[in-house]
Amino acid sequence: MLLGRSRELSRIGELLRAASRGESAALVVRGEAGIGKSALVEAVARAAADGGAVDRPAGATVVPRAAVLRTRGIEAETAIPFGGLADLLRPALPLLGELPGPQSDALAGALALGPPAAADRFAIAAATLSLLALAGRGEPLLCVVDDAHWLDPASAEALVFAARRMHAEGSVILFTVRDGEPGAERFLALDPLPLGGLDAEAAGALLADGFAEPPPHEVVDRLVADTGGNPLALQELPGLLSADQLAGQAPILAPLPVGSLLQQSFLRRVERLPGPARDALLLAATSDVDTVDVLDRALRDADRSLADLEPAEEAGLLALDGGKLRFHHPLVRSAVYHSGSPAERRAAHRRLGDAFAHVADPQADERRVWHLAAATLTTDETVAAALEQVGLAAARAQGHAAAARALERAAELSPERGERARRLMAAARAAVPAGATQDAIRLLEQAQRWSDDPALAARAESERLRLGVWGIDAEVNRARLFDFAARAEATMPAVAVHAYLAAAQASLFSYDVAAITRATGRAALLGGADERVGLLCDVLAAMAAAQAGETARAAKLMAARHEQLLAQPTLDIEQLVTVSGVCYLALEQPEKARPLLGRAVESSRRANTAGLLAVQLPWMAALEWQSGNWTIALALAEEAVRLAPETGWLAQLPNSLSTMARVEAGMGLPGCRTHAEQAIDAARRSGSTGTLVHGLAARGLLELGLGDHAAAADDLTAALAAAPPTAAPLLRFHVLPDLVEACILAGRGDRARVALAELDELAERCGRVSALAAAARCHALLDRDTATDRFEQALALHARGTPPFDTARTRLVYGARLRRGRDRAGARAQLGAALEAFERLGATPWAERARHELTTSGGSAPAHGEPVERLLTAQELQVALAVRGGMSNAEAATSLFLSVKTIEYHLSAIYRKLGIRGRTQLARFISPAPPTTG
Repeated sequence: MLLGRSRELSRIGELLRAASRGESAALVVRGEAGIGKSALVEAVARAAADGGAVDRPAGATVVPRAAVLRTRGIEAETAIPFGGLADLLRPALPLLGELPGPQSDALAGALALGPPAAADRFAIAAATLSLLALAGRGEPLLCVVDDAHWLDPASAEALVFAARRMHAEGSVILFTVRDGEPGAERFLALDPLPLGGLDAEAAGALLADGFAEPPPHEVVDRLVADTGGNPLALQELPGLLSADQLAGQAPILAPLPVGSLLQQSFLRRVERLPGPARDALLLAATSDVDTVDVLDRALRDADRSLADLEPAEEAGLLALDGGKLRFHHPLVRSAVYHSGSPAERRAAHRRLGDAFAHVADPQADERRVWHLAAATLTTDETVAAALEQVGLAAARAQGHAAAARALERAAELSPERGERARRLMAAARAAVPAGATQDAIRLLEQAQRWSDDPALAARAESERLRLGVWGIDAEVNRARLFDFAARAEATMPAVAVHAYLAAAQASLFSYDVAAITRATGRAALLGGADERVGLLCDVLAAMAAAQAGETARAAKLMAARHEQLLAQPTLDIEQLVTVSGVCYLALEQPEKARPLLGRAVESSRRANTAGLLAVQLPWMAALEWQSGNWTIALALAEEAVRLAPETGWLAQLPNSLSTMARVEAGMGLPGCRTHAEQAIDAARRSGSTGTLVHGLAARGLLELGLGDHAAAADDLTAALAAAPPTAAPLLRFHVLPDLVEACILAGRGDRARVALAELDELAERCGRVSALAAAARCHALLDRDTATDRFEQALALHARGTPPFDTARTRLVYGARLRRGRDRAGARAQLGAALEAFERLGATPWAERARHELTTSGGSAPAHGEPVERLLTAQELQVALAVRGGMSNAEAATSLFLSVKTIEYHLSAIYRKLGIRGRTQLARFISPAPPTTG
């Protein structure tokens, strides 16, 4: 019978009832040790499996029937990659063949059911989501993950990823997490259900079960106060207090803190056991599996047997049933293990390691090696080499966190300095895809210190600085990369080349043209005949030239390499194809950027490499913004913002936020302010000049569109100040046209003229068509006498190929000027074209201005209904675009890291909101999606 917990049961019951309607949810039951987390979810799981009720003193709580999957984290198994996930999914594995091929291969490889698949770790997470969606066919699904803080990192990552993306699968995942435990922080992003102590009534009922005579109320109140109503602590009290204390006839003088109370209670029971039982119990506590076969062998090797555990079973410390061993509570296992001396614990590990040598289970060898490592007091090359193989196998199965841990321990056990340094390097390489960048930096520092090989130490330093660029000290580590590369030139030119290339890429985001030029020049010289180094240097040099406004030189460099770039692999660490696409964007050549960026995104989607998508999607969104496909741009930017924290690529988040803010600014969406502010704050912390300028400029564009010209001028003035006069012209181009227009409309003519003079000079020097057109438009706004000629000049420049938004803005202000000059026919022509373009883009505030001007001029401007991007959520937009691009539901699910059921749910909502019946009609509402965007 479950005492108390009516509130918690009510909430979980409602989630399960919602699951029967197709909805999904995840809940983290959290609280201190012994508070009753396991009891709560166990009671719910039993009731759900039987379609029954949870018995309570005040009456039963009915729980809807559900299929149940369950697993439990075990502290000793945190080094076994995907161990917890395999246990949870075991009943659903017959459905594995129904998953999309890449997902099926990835999950099979991770669970040792097939060969390791070369896939991103998020392919496994997406496959987990898809398999859970299939597992609940025909009825709701309840997943119970008890002691989730002790899950291996790979399993925890996959399940949290799945939990955050569940929507319409009819599934509920219940995690239990002990507060304060390492590993608990992985579940902070999920919905919490804090579990407190029992109230006095429930605590009194619990205490009454443990005593012949119920304690007086004042004793119950004191015990509830001291234990906080902790059920396990209350159950352990009879063995810790005297009869007089329990009867209220003697005072309870000392406070009863829960942790020490429970530990003392369990250890007192252990101390009462005979010696053979204590020895057997320590072996059981050291074991990391709940089946007794291995334990039986280890006990026999120690001249003990399973029968020696019977006194512990009688003492209520554990249970032996059906060939499995279960401790009364995880705290029992922990208390027993730590009660042994270090030598006794090492001996237990050694016996278990020997016992696992006789087991044929696929994970038995991993467990054997980990036990031997725990038993090893000094360095041991044999154990270190075996543990290195375990780490490499985990990396092949995408268990990167477990791989890093194994390789680091292998390094600690290595007697030779060189082997220790090499294994530390390998551990660092595994930590990066695990999202543990700071751990990787720490491991590389250690590798540097231990290595006697100057080349290995240099590689470690170079990689450490490269990773540091993406941390909080971006500018500091960028400078250190240059210093290191200069020092390494003479003795290790190959290492210096890669350091220079990393420094050049880091400098792109700071628009430091001189640094990029210097780095690529040195790398090209040192790289000699290396074709890939030469290609990278030319692309980075072209990007520097584009940022500097040397348009012709940049275009010439890219033209010479264009065919080679189209043939380059897309899934590489240097992201050459992506950088090339970004360079074409800087050159205002979207038709050349699209094949490169589109292919990079397509490849990452096919391979489920979510980390690379976090880098690529902001640039794809920028391409769609420039091309006038704003609905697509918004969906891609939102996906990038969501993926960056999920994948651990937090350094990409500010760029994604500023890109999303820019799109929202054009559309007049209120989320712009929040996302711009987040980008600005992140940029100020990291010292990223480019992101700071883009964030401020996005906010300025929003205010300009909404008609708050003074606020727009203030934000854009701040943006230009953040890009000092020495900054690359390309960065200042992002601000100057909007700043001039905002200052003119805000009545700040002098400031407008100063900014326009700079815009004229930079536009002429760089030959940038969009800047020349914007300058002509601004001159027309400032000088009434030459306005018509300037407007016509701007339109002629737009016709050479500028973003549709820029052209529509020129038509808007031109039409307004013609209206005031009483040329109503000319005004209507310009304003009608502007209105059509703004509505097609979804630029709502600009469309409203154009509509007002058009109706004032006597034209007809009927409302065209709510723009589609305001009708659909961001995720609905992503689904609509995927389906509009020709994907099946299964392909869309794989591409967007969702389940097929969620795709179906979103499609139904899309059809309902748009008033259509099928995917073929989406073309009327969603701007055409080029094939390369998916």
